[in-house]
Amino acid sequence: MSQTTYDEFDDGDGGEERPPQTNAEFAALRKQTQATKKAEALAAATQRENAFLRAGIDPESQGIASYFVKGYDGDLSKDAILAAATAAGIIQAPQPTADQIAQQQAQADALAASQRVGLAANAQMASPDDLTTRQAMDDAYKAGGIEALTAVLQGMGIPRVTL
Repeated sequence: MSQTTYDEFDDGDGGEERPPQTNAEFAALRKQTQATKKAEALAAATQRENAFLRAGIDPESQGIASYFVKGYDGDLSKDAILAAATAAGIIQAPQPTADQIAQQQAQADALAASQRVGLAANAQMASPDDLTTRQAMDDAYKAGGIEALTAVLQGMGIPRVTL
């Protein structure tokens, strides 16, 4: 059998570390490797469990959620887990709050008002200098008030604008 020298294992970094050579040293190295693998697996499992907890899904729950957690192999971000859980029917999509509904309604109202202003600006209006147009508007207002005036304006192609 040939004699192993330290020079054969020198990696050039100047360290004097020698590789294990006895059975006891190899056994200690195997134990350390196994402990490292267990620690890495535990860290990965803990990270996965925390990802589901952040998404609001208890990994230890009973029922269909536990099957989802065991079978899920996608991205561990909160948004990805929530999207997959919603698609799978595990959780329901979050319902908007009253503030969110009010904000959406205000945005819709502002958009509708903007559209009405745009329509009114683009409408073909009769010339205010046209004597027959003025007379028709005056007569309609005297006879039927705002509703009659609105009907005359709509007849001229001016859309009804409600605020």
